[in-house]
Amino acid sequence: MRGPGSNLVNAVHGQHAVPVGGSRVSCMQGHECLRVTGIPDGYGGIPRCDHCGQEDLHELQHFYHCAQCSFDVCQACANILN
Repeated sequence: MRGPGSNLVNAVHGQHAVPVGGSRVSCMQGHECLRVTGIPDGYGGIPRCDHCGQEDLHELQHFYHCAQCSFDVCQACANILN
């Protein structure tokens, strides 16, 4: 995997570190979020956007998830926050 501005990513179980508009998506603690599809491994519950409250993120094409602090954000909010 290359640095934060790189488009080269490693795929693991539908989870990818993917930059949005050339920048990375970070949670409120500054951790890098992974672009995920479905419910992340070990997730307890149904993902909901921690910015706008949109529910059922796992039903979308993808969303962003921080495994360290369980922060989730939809694509629309990721665009706004970055």
